[in-house]
This record gives sequence, structure tokens and C-alpha cells, in this order.
Amino acid sequence: MQKIRVGKYRILDKTRRRGYNFYIDFRNMRKSNMATITLKAIKLENVKAVLNAIAGERQMTKLEVSKETGLSLMTVGKITSILSAEGLLARSKSTGQTAGRRAEIFKLRQDWLIPVFDLSTTNFKFFVATPKGEILDKVEYPCTTEPQYTTSEFIRFLSLTLDMLKKKYTKRHAIGIGVSICGVYNADSDQILSTMQPELASIKLMQNITKIFKQKNVIIENANRLCAAGVIESTENYRSRCIACLTVNESIECTVCENGIYLQGANGFAGKFGDLPYAPYFTYANFFRNAQSLRDITDPLADLLKTVVAAYDPDLIYFCTQKFAMTPNIFKTVEHAIFPATVWKNTKPVVKPVYTSENEILSAIAARVIENWVNNIVDSDT
Repeated sequence: MQKIRVGKYRILDKTRRRGYNFYIDFRNMRKSNMATITLKAIKLENVKAVLNAIAGERQMTKLEVSKETGLSLMTVGKITSILSAEGLLARSKSTGQTAGRRAEIFKLRQDWLIPVFDLSTTNFKFFVATPKGEILDKVEYPCTTEPQYTTSEFIRFLSLTLDMLKKKYTKRHAIGIGVSICGVYNADSDQILSTMQPELASIKLMQNITKIFKQKNVIIENANRLCAAGVIESTENYRSRCIACLTVNESIECTVCENGIYLQGANGFAGKFGDLPYAPYFTYANFFRNAQSLRDITDPLADLLKTVVAAYDPDLIYFCTQKFAMTPNIFKTVEHAIFPATVWKNTKPVVKPVYTSENEILSAIAARVIENWVNNIVDSDT
């Protein structure tokens, strides 16, 4: 997509004798070999820290970024200058100063966008999001669940979204594409492995997206994990805490993050990927497809919560769902049914409902698209 007109170039890194492919917009010629090579000499985690700091605020000066990240002004200056040259950051001068040299202000470019495809429900959904994950546009495409029609419907869906982008967003730049799915994506076979939506297995997901959009930066992740990550990583001081997120959609999953690390427990439960087993080698996936309300699943939720508390003893638990409407009254009903039955190892954790799971998914996948874009620029071995 890339503002529709895109050219492909190849840089040769003479120090390593290998080539790098990248796309450049003919209307934005600020990208340069020098900027790319210079950024490779900076630690990847420092680049991410600067981006995360600026993304979390409306705008920031280099001094503010330095205080937020703990990096030196010189390092922050190098990173912001290069990311501005790459096009992700916009820079301007402070207008609030009355004396002295006006400080530079940096913020995420508002003309960049991230198309996001949500294939985690029975209908295909498409979002146009900002780099912060804010929704600019939303389209829902009704489709059948007949396996023989799934591939053709998906390709038609991609074509319709491309036409929409051409008509409404020709002056915007796509940094990458995000895809949220129900289940696990197998990159080797280019297939979605889902117990809930087996019809999606016929789609060659990456092949079709890259063919139609000519976009190489495509991130494919589990929708429930994205939601959990979005919730956890937006929590204050999450890197020094143990936080769990129970997510109910077509299946139930649990993500646990301790000190910024997503845990992988016995049989893979409570890890970053996969369903949370009720017993070894068993999941609730097929059960939840037919559940009509949260009240239908309070007993298994209570059992799952006991397992999580016994294994990890989190100090904060989030509960979110896209499948069911969760009003404050419904949450109180569910809380009354499942939480008193749990025996807490230490102090009872704070339990919070999440009412904007869709926004959390978009925010998390936008962050991963940007992170992958940075990974393609920065040499993570340095």
C-alpha cells in the first residue's frame, strides 16, 4: 500500500556483505542509507524505550524523554534524529518558551497508519488504526463458515479493504499490517491452527496479504494474547509485578506476566500462547462456543482462577471478554460467583474488569508492528 506508489531498493552493507530490502515512498525521500546504518549502532532496547516514551505522551522534548527512559541526552538525540529521518517521528519547536533557544518537540507522525485485520470471530473485521492503536475506521464483513468458501471470501475481503484504503487514505503511510486470529499461526505452513474456526486453515494468510498489499511488515498474533498484553503492558510498573489476565472469547485463555516476562507453566498453561487447560491436554475451547452468557461459565472460571492463583499468586488480575457484553452489573455477578471460591495464598489481589478489549487488542498489535519495523532497522546483535 505505502501511499499506493512504492519502489523497491536494495542496500549492500559492505561490512557484512549482505543486502537489505526496504520500501520507500516516492513522495517521502528522507529515508537514507546513512540513517539506517547509523541506527544499527544503537542498542535495540534503547530505541524501543524512546519510542514507548513518546508514544505514551502527546509530545515530548529530548530532556523529557531522557528523564523518562534514563538514557543520556546524547543517545536520545541520536535516536530521535534518526527516527525523524526515517519518518516515524515528527519534530517541531516549542512555542511555550519566552526566552532562550526553543527546545525541539517530538511526537508520533499522525499521517502514519496501521491496517489491522481481525479474524478471531465468525465475521471478518478490518480496522484502520494509528500507531497508538486508536481507531480511525472500522469495517465488518459478514462471511460464511463453510470451509470451501473461506479462501475466496478472505481474498475478496482483502481486495475490498485495499480499495477502501486507496479511496480514503492515499495520503497516509502504512508502517505495517497487523492480524489478530483465534488460535495459533504456523509460519511454516502459513496456516491458522484454530479449534474454534477450523475453516480458517484453508487460508494462506501471509501469502495473500503480502501479495495484495505488497507489505512485508506483517504481524500475526492470537487475539486473546494481544488483548492480555495490551492490558498488562499499559499497567503502571508492570515490569515489577505479577499480573494475570483471564480472557474469554470463543475460548478461555490466561496470560501471566511476572516482572515483565510472560510465563510458560506446566503443559504450556498460563503462558503467552495457547489455551489454558482445565486438565492436562484438555481445553475449554469447544465448550465456550455454545456459551450464551458469562453466567454459563462461572464454575469453570472459578476453577481456572484457582489454578492461576495456586501457580503464580498474582497481585493483580484482569478479566476481559469480547464474546459477551460485560456491564458493571454483570461483572459484579460474575465476581460474586467466582472470586469468593478462591483461596488466596497471600493478600487477595485486586481484580479489575476490562471494558475496552477491542482497543487493547489494537493497541498491542500496533505496538508489535512498530517493534517489528524497528527490528528491521536496528541490528539486534549489536
